[in-house]
Amino acid sequence: MINTIAINDWLIHAKLVFKDSGLQADAVAMSAYMKNKFAFYGLKKPLRAELTKQIFVKKGIPGKDVFREIVETLWDEPYRELHYLALEILFRNKKHFLPDDVYLFEEMMRSNSWWDSIDYISPTLTFHLFKAYPELKVPSLLKWNDDSNFWLRRASIIAQLKEKKETDTSLQFKLIDNLVNEKEFFIRKAIGWSLRELAKSYPEEVLNYVNTNELSTLSKKEALKHFQDVK
Repeated sequence: MINTIAINDWLIHAKLVFKDSGLQADAVAMSAYMKNKFAFYGLKKPLRAELTKQIFVKKGIPGKDVFREIVETLWDEPYRELHYLALEILFRNKKHFLPDDVYLFEEMMRSNSWWDSIDYISPTLTFHLFKAYPELKVPSLLKWNDDSNFWLRRASIIAQLKEKKETDTSLQFKLIDNLVNEKEFFIRKAIGWSLRELAKSYPEEVLNYVNTNELSTLSKKEALKHFQDVK
């Protein structure tokens, strides 16, 4: 069990496995793709997934007693692959989420922020957190929706993507209303994305919303893609 293994030993092993398997050419290309915001070992997704599996087999999956400390340590590292490893550990521990983990998620979305991490934390991880603790959803999303950090604002818009028929539609439209005039690309894209997903469960409501509100061209285009797909 991972709780019998020193945390430092686990971290040292994981970092060495990733470092020893990285390809410099891929590292340069991957960093460039991410606008040079992060360092990379050079592990493409299939290889990274296989190495992650090997680490878990050899050293164990960090469990409920230690996963938060390991996740926070990995998140402070400069290499993006270690951030992805942290996200995988969180997903493996989704049954162990506690209410205070909303603060952990928020802090992670504030730091080392880019679309790939935001779009995994919210909606994938938040889906499981809010399912376990539904009382957290509304206050958390309203708080993020009004945050000065635009990544938190994006997170508020896409948090319900996986909820389908269980989506709180009145909340979703309120969150969008608050940000509908934003100029930020990632916000406009998120608005359209969220409406497109919502249309799969509530097509009439989405069409009515699009037709009665002044959305940006990008948001509207994204919102109506579902209707184009089903023609």
